[in-house]
Amino acid sequence: MSDAVGYRVVISLFFGALYVGLFGLTHALIGVQSFDGLVSLLFLPAFVRLMAFLVIDFWTIPLLFLSGYVCILFGWYDVAPGNSVEISATVAMAFGSTLGTWVAMRLRRVRADLFALSPLDLLWLSIGCSLGNALLQSLALYLALTTPPHFGVMAAIFWGDTLGTWLTILLVRAGLLLANR
Repeated sequence: MSDAVGYRVVISLFFGALYVGLFGLTHALIGVQSFDGLVSLLFLPAFVRLMAFLVIDFWTIPLLFLSGYVCILFGWYDVAPGNSVEISATVAMAFGSTLGTWVAMRLRRVRADLFALSPLDLLWLSIGCSLGNALLQSLALYLALTTPPHFGVMAAIFWGDTLGTWLTILLVRAGLLLANR
């Protein structure tokens, strides 16, 4: 295994554990299905979707799917009987958030360099990530559920992801500031 692949595997494991941990925290504190029984209005793991893409690029897709699948197995994400709806939504989330971030990067003409990104760049990338997830996950839920979700579900996915990403960014920043004192 080359050093680059080994690095991506180790970083993927870190991001996967972080995603599962934040998912469990969100589940315990406010519920991951607090809006309409489908989505959360504050989804902390959305932070990992954005940061992982900035660090490991398209390796984020299998990382997010496997991490999301672990959350399904833990019973933290349970929308309908069986697991087919949850798996469909997880696949859509993995592709949607990654592609949304990639499109936003192209539109902003920025590179995946955490040190070179301005706060405005980060805001636009988080919006792209949230929008891509909201569009594809809503489509997956629409196709998989017997009672299709309404437009408010897509809006809740978008806002929950955006708010969760930024709350986590601010908490990480505050933690780093406190650690540097």
